[in-house]
Amino acid sequence: MINPLEHALAAVTGRCGGDAGQVERVDVDRQGRLHLQARTPAGVRWFTQDEQGCREVLPERDGALPLAGELPALGRTGHVEVLAWRPGRRIVLRLDRGGSRLVLKGYRARRSSEVAARHAVARAALDDGWLTVPELLDHDEARACLTFKFSAGQALPLGTMSQERFFRLGAALHAAQQHPPPANLPAHGPQEELAVIDQLGERVDRATGGRPAHWGELRARLEEIEAPAPPALVLAHRDLHDGQFVAAQDRLVLLDFDLLARADSLLDAANLLAHLKLRALQGVEGAGDEAMLTCGRALLEGLDGPNQPDVARRLRFYQATTFLRLLLVYRLRPRWSGVLPGLLVMAERCLDDLRR
Repeated sequence: MINPLEHALAAVTGRCGGDAGQVERVDVDRQGRLHLQARTPAGVRWFTQDEQGCREVLPERDGALPLAGELPALGRTGHVEVLAWRPGRRIVLRLDRGGSRLVLKGYRARRSSEVAARHAVARAALDDGWLTVPELLDHDEARACLTFKFSAGQALPLGTMSQERFFRLGAALHAAQQHPPPANLPAHGPQEELAVIDQLGERVDRATGGRPAHWGELRARLEEIEAPAPPALVLAHRDLHDGQFVAAQDRLVLLDFDLLARADSLLDAANLLAHLKLRALQGVEGAGDEAMLTCGRALLEGLDGPNQPDVARRLRFYQATTFLRLLLVYRLRPRWSGVLPGLLVMAERCLDDLRR
C-alpha cells in the first residue's frame, strides 16, 4: 500500500516534470499533513498532501499569516523573494527596495511579540561584537511581522581552517550563557528533548508508514539510560546548526531565536556537532571527519567544556537525541536518503558511549 509520502512525491514530481531530487524539503504538521517544497526551472513551488490528495499551494493565500497576504503588494514596491515558508506557521521574505535589503518574518497573530522578546534577550546576551544577531528594525504587532536588516555574508566555512572561528564561537556562547536567562523563557531539559523527538516520530510514522529502520530500537535504548541533569539552565538557541550563521570577514551573525529557551549549556554544542557530521555525510565542501574533530574540539574548548561537570555524558546524550531527530527529518527528504545509514551509526555510537 502506497504511503502518503510516496503518493505526494509521485504527484509533485509528475506535475513538475522531474524527479524526486527536485523536492528539497518535506515537513509534516501536527495534523499529519505533508508540506513539500520543490525547486523547478521556473522557480520554487509548494504542495500540500492531506486526506483530499496533493494540491499546489501559494504563500500569498496563507490566511493564517498576515504578512503572506501582502506578497503581491510587496512585489509591486520592490523585488521580493520567499526565503522560507511553513504554511500556517511562519514565512520569511527578502525584500529589496530602494537600494536596501530587508528580511521580513511573518507569524500567526499574537505570535510575533513572543519572538521579538526572545530576539531582544539574545541581542542583550550576544554583545561581544564578533558574534552578533541581526538588527531588528521594526515590529508591527498588528501585521505579526518583524523587519530585520539583511545580514550579508557567506555560509559558515566547515573546513579545518575554521578551527579558530569555532573556538571564538564557543567562547562567545559561553559568555552569553553567563547572562541570567529570564524566568519566563521555557525550560528545555532531557524530558522535553525526548518529547520533541517522540512527537516528530509520531508524525513521520503517519506520513511514511514507518520510522527509519532501527529507530525504535535506538529510542528504546535511550529510554533505559538515565538522562544527565544539567548543572544549571542557561540561555540556549535550541536549533543551533551551521545554517543559522552568516559569516562575514570581521564577525559572525547568528540567526533565528524563535526557540530560545533555558537549557543545558551543552545542548547547542551537541546539536551543532551532530550537524557537522551530517554535512560530512552530505559531502558539503570542507566538511569531513578531520574537520569535524578539529572544529568540535575548538568549539568545546571555547565553551569551557573540559571544565564542566559530567561533560562527556551530557554531550553524548544530546548528540544522541539530535541524531535520532535528524534520522526522522531526513526520512522525509528523498534527496538525502543516503545519509540515513551514517546517522544511524552515529546515534548507535553515542548510545554505546552512554552505556559505558
